[in-house]
Amino acid sequence: CPPPAPCLVADRPAEAVVIWAEERAKFLDAPGGSDAGEGGAAAGDAPRAPMDVAVHPSMRVHVVAIATSEEVPFDLFWPMVRDDIMGAVREVCPRGALQSETAIQVGIVQNGMGPIAQRLTLEEAETLATRVGHIVQTAVSVDASAVQEMQRERARRTMGDGLPLGS
Repeated sequence: CPPPAPCLVADRPAEAVVIWAEERAKFLDAPGGSDAGEGGAAAGDAPRAPMDVAVHPSMRVHVVAIATSEEVPFDLFWPMVRDDIMGAVREVCPRGALQSETAIQVGIVQNGMGPIAQRLTLEEAETLATRVGHIVQTAVSVDASAVQEMQRERARRTMGDGLPLGS
């Protein structure tokens, strides 16, 4: 496509598949990168969730991240999509799920994926990803540290449920 005209990949499906495969490979090779539902963290240095841990869809351990190209600087890209993304996060997600712009930028700089919301149920995460999917590429993943934290909390609660002997 010539530079002034928008380049529609939809007109060239074979090229679209190649581009998608390249972007997916970049994401999967990045620290914490994974496919949705495979147990990896969306961005940053968060460790992958162990594959033997079952994650129930209602657990608040899901993360939604946005993907950007390395060629487009965050400072150019973010102002164009910020209001739409932040509005969708506020409408769909519970209080406290929204990530800061700094966290989003750090994730994008580190591996091309910036987390926009965390500690979501699978349904909330998929709804948000669908809502902003027309603006930017999204990925839903599981936050391994949130899974471990929930397991520790559950173990702590079950240990404290017993009655003291000799009362």
